[in-house]
Amino acid sequence: MPPDYVAGDLTGAELSETLDVLERLETNLATHISDAESSSPACASDA
Repeated sequence: MPPDYVAGDLTGAELSETLDVLERLETNLATHISDAESSSPACASDA
């Protein structure tokens, strides 16, 4: 596999956009986990 395949050909803007998307996903996931734990004490105590 050529080295440039690993690095990819993302421009700075594409990379920035990708990171923004990942940050939003991370925030959404953390919110869902927090909501699930607060609405279900039994599950939270198992963690």
